[in-house]
Amino acid sequence: MSDERDGVSSEELKEEEDEEEEEEENKKDDSSRDKHQTEGERVAEQSDNEEKTNESMDEITVESETQKGGDSSSEEKKPPPPFEAVTPKHRLSVHDKLRAYESRRRTSFQAKLESSSLYWRSFRDLLQSSVHETARAERLIIGTAKAHQSYADAMQASYQDGFLDKRGQVVMDPKRQKKIAEQRVESVSLAPSKTVKPMALTAEEQKANMLTSIMDAQLSLSKKFGENAQEMQDEIATEVTKQRVELQEKVAEIRVLGDAILQELEITEAEVSEAWESYYTIADKVLGGNILTTSFSGDPEIDNSSSTKASDSCMDVWIVEMQYRVAVSYQLSVWEKASTELSALFASMKETECQRRIDLREYLLAFEQRQERLFLNLPDIYTEALKDLVGRDIDRNAIEEKVQFSIGKRAELLQREEAKSKPPPEKGTGLTGADMSLESSNHQKLDSPLMSELLCKAKVVDRKLPGMIGGWKTTLAVVTADSFLHLFDLPSEKISSGTAPEVAFRELAPKVQVPTADMMRSGKTQFVRGWCDALVPVDSLALYNCNVSSHGTTFEVAETVESRGASKMFGKTSLKKVTLRAVTEDETEDWMEALTRGYI
Repeated sequence: MSDERDGVSSEELKEEEDEEEEEEENKKDDSSRDKHQTEGERVAEQSDNEEKTNESMDEITVESETQKGGDSSSEEKKPPPPFEAVTPKHRLSVHDKLRAYESRRRTSFQAKLESSSLYWRSFRDLLQSSVHETARAERLIIGTAKAHQSYADAMQASYQDGFLDKRGQVVMDPKRQKKIAEQRVESVSLAPSKTVKPMALTAEEQKANMLTSIMDAQLSLSKKFGENAQEMQDEIATEVTKQRVELQEKVAEIRVLGDAILQELEITEAEVSEAWESYYTIADKVLGGNILTTSFSGDPEIDNSSSTKASDSCMDVWIVEMQYRVAVSYQLSVWEKASTELSALFASMKETECQRRIDLREYLLAFEQRQERLFLNLPDIYTEALKDLVGRDIDRNAIEEKVQFSIGKRAELLQREEAKSKPPPEKGTGLTGADMSLESSNHQKLDSPLMSELLCKAKVVDRKLPGMIGGWKTTLAVVTADSFLHLFDLPSEKISSGTAPEVAFRELAPKVQVPTADMMRSGKTQFVRGWCDALVPVDSLALYNCNVSSHGTTFEVAETVESRGASKMFGKTSLKKVTLRAVTEDETEDWMEALTRGYI
């Protein structure tokens, strides 16, 4: 019985092998069929062949189990039953379901990812705007506080006067302040000597000074602005700065966290897409007819003409399908956790933004209220100054009386101050012991030099210039009581021989000039000149050494003088001749009489 069972089993196995060979031949025949046959027909034929193979394998399985049950004492091991094969139709159905799922998943996930990314970027822009607004408010408050402090310093400097330079800039250096104060004191001092200190204003002058009330208002204004700037800096600016720093730190932390979450979601999507590509590549080969085959070594293999990442390590469709399903499951888990984290992140920042706006509103409200209180108090500061200026008398006569009174008071004070250090005036040379009773005329007026008792004669004549072709020069000739003839050339051509001596003498005297506004604007600063520079005679002759001769209207005066220079070679003495011409012969005779009388 055992041999019969073994024979039957061998025959059945042989029959099974024949059927498998026949099936393989049928598959080869199917593959060599008309290439234009549709894919649906090939799939149907493959499905029929699979069903036949399954039925044969079922029969073999049943017979094997019956044979095994009939003879349990048989020691020969039978091969394990094969798994139930998946028909191409069922495989195609599963593949289509996965394609549909992936299509819906991609569409849904991309929409959710884009929505979350857009919402996050909008929220991040809002946070950046919040940081900018807070920083702008901080700069506004600090800038206002510094402006008020600068204004307070400027008002204090204008009150002190020594704290401002010529351009109105505040001087903070103590050395420069001291130097400026000394320069200001010197510029307003009327004392001729540096040893005399400038006078302080009297109480009456301080009261009459129009700047007193304004300076007091400036000082009050400086104090109020300085106090406001300090309080604004300590109470408001410090808090806004603290809020801005905390907000920047929190926004930076949240930005990094949010960007990392979205980046992780994008990475999971890339991994799912890659897993799908691997699955689709393998599944498409299987559905396209590249069924797993067995190599001579007994290992399954497929066509590796287009290798993929999954096919490099594994040949089974289930492996890539499993990897795809795991990737999708991982993505869903990541999305749930990321959604929870992003929701908490959004809620936290919403709370922070709401609180920031509430706090910033309070700070700005306090800032504006302090500004309002400051400026509402300003009119009271200048009220007294305005009343003082409006109440001052603007009558010209009254103002002149006050000015004259102030000048008199200052003159008295200046006289007393200078008397303490000024030595007594010195008398001029020869004035000591002068008899003041001998002069009863007005000392501010003196007679002309032509009216002097030491003058004998003065006339305008023409003088012969030296040289062969020398012309005539209008000259004022003067004969003194000491027997001297002085000749003064007249600069003006308007004066001619015979002109009155007083008129000619006025031409010799320099013009009187005093500084005027036009002269100062033109840059002229020299007004004083030597009054006697033009009153030096061009020639002087001692009549007691002269010989005088006349011819018509001309007369010649020859003086014997001591030889000088090269003329000493011709003798110890030489003659200096001067030829003069009068208007008439009678006038010439008068000159001859005056000249000869001068040395007889």
